[in-house]
Amino acid sequence: MKASEIRQMAAVMDRHFWFRGTRRVILNWANDAVGGGLEKLRVADVGCGPGTTLSWLSHLPRIVGIDRAALCLELARERAPNAELIQANAEELPLKDQQFDLIFCLDILEHLEHPEKAVEELYRILKPGGILISTVPAWQFLWSEHDVALGHHRRYRKKAFKNLLQGGGFEVPRISYYNFFLFPPIASVRVAQRLIGSKTVEEGDAASSDVKVMPRAINGLLESVLGGERHLLRHINLPFGVSLIATGQRPFDGPGKE
Repeated sequence: MKASEIRQMAAVMDRHFWFRGTRRVILNWANDAVGGGLEKLRVADVGCGPGTTLSWLSHLPRIVGIDRAALCLELARERAPNAELIQANAEELPLKDQQFDLIFCLDILEHLEHPEKAVEELYRILKPGGILISTVPAWQFLWSEHDVALGHHRRYRKKAFKNLLQGGGFEVPRISYYNFFLFPPIASVRVAQRLIGSKTVEEGDAASSDVKVMPRAINGLLESVLGGERHLLRHINLPFGVSLIATGQRPFDGPGKE
């Protein structure tokens, strides 16, 4: 990801509807997955970026943030001064086996050339019975300049995402689309851009993401819509959405990854 996009993300994450709404969805999902009591767990955020998730979890006594970009760690330090920060690639983590009870890997796997290697590493550093919470962007037909600007290699469908996690040894007790209500307008805009002949921005061009400041009223409305999905997700899995979220669990008697 370009340094300009990292800095833009850090500048708006406290007020942008996407980050604020997603926070509600993910934290509710994670609490349901582990049965609450996050403060008792050793937690890692793999691909912590400029500290979005770390800032949500900064109250936890045992939290580790990992990212390959020095700029991300510099910004994360400002947001989560008590976190242990490690510079490393998710595909080759300099960590001992079976260290963590809970790992967040949020919108990271789509950035990697070899995501299967990262999934194997996440499995390796989780304790038996440990939980992985992972998100990825969904549906390749939604590919846009936003994906290019953020350095994505792909978007996922549910089956492919589930297969990726299972291929690394995880059980996948739950997986769902989310950003359900905003899917129709986002899909309509991106399909329309293709139909009217908007150019496809390739790697190396001056692509820019959708992470921009919005008028307060619109931003607040969109935050309520996205964040409100956490109530639905307490009861059902959503049939489509702009993103996917999954719970992976390392089996208590599962094989070690050598």
